[in-house]
Amino acid sequence: MNEADAAAYAQIYSAPGKRTDLDTFMYISSDVGIGASIMLEGTLFGGKHSWAGEIGHTCVDPAGPKCTCGANGCLEQYAGQVALLANAGLAQNAGMSELISVFDAGDARARATLDTAATSLGRAIANALNLLNVDVVILGGNLALLLPRIEQLLFSEVQYRQLRSRWAPTQILADVHSQNSALLGARYATVVRFIHAPADWM
Repeated sequence: MNEADAAAYAQIYSAPGKRTDLDTFMYISSDVGIGASIMLEGTLFGGKHSWAGEIGHTCVDPAGPKCTCGANGCLEQYAGQVALLANAGLAQNAGMSELISVFDAGDARARATLDTAATSLGRAIANALNLLNVDVVILGGNLALLLPRIEQLLFSEVQYRQLRSRWAPTQILADVHSQNSALLGARYATVVRFIHAPADWM
């Protein structure tokens, strides 16, 4: 279970073993890289080899910069932490707080960086939703911090490119658990596994 998977569990439980009304969504977490988890009716979808959710390596621009994965134009090159700070002209140890600060101060380069990140993320999300047919997206990590500043462009891009947006709304939300989400979700998932298979713990 990776960070995004654990954080996804924090969304479907309000307490150990106590489910919320939210059970089908895509959770996207960003720190250095960008990963996603797909929750379908309360069950985590991992794919045949547990590689599902590598949205950070979705191509958003075939002519884009080279990615660490070997391809080019991946989402991480526009919305990952390394790319965000570099594109805004900030040092790699600056962190999201400094990027937000210069953006709020009206820095043109920071604005262009976040505008590009919003559009790129919107393309990746729309592509994923066209395949998955879910109507809730939860952003965690750096993306949750940035959402108030990229929300309008992000949502516009998703609406423009997602087929079902013509008939049904899509929600894009920030993770309310902030930095504690993965830890909290891992605890909930452990309790759930114990409830369903107590003999495994003997």
